Amino acid sequence: MFEIAVVQCSSRPAKSDLRAAWEFLRKNRASPLLLIALYGDKAFLIGYAGEHPLAWHDLDVQTVERIALVAFEAPDRHAAIRLLRSTLPLVIGPTVSEYYGLV
Repeated sequence: MFEIAVVQCSSRPAKSDLRAAWEFLRKNRASPLLLIALYGDKAFLIGYAGEHPLAWHDLDVQTVERIALVAFEAPDRHAAIRLLRSTLPLVIGPTVSEYYGLV
């Protein structure tokens, strides 16, 4: 199983706030979680597995929607994670962590 949570924000959320929300939602779950925060016409994406979730910000909402739907329709969580790991850097670019040299 692969889970996606979507939240609406009035402005661009802080990565630390989204990470805390992701950790709260993921607590005691084995399923990978992709958290999408919508703000204006942009999206912030964080997740999907591990102790240090990857994060992307200022993304096009329609691109995020397409990626999330494809991941959600994957046959299992392993396929969804493989898809996200291979697709996100190509479609969206480096993560916030990679951009700031934290990975």
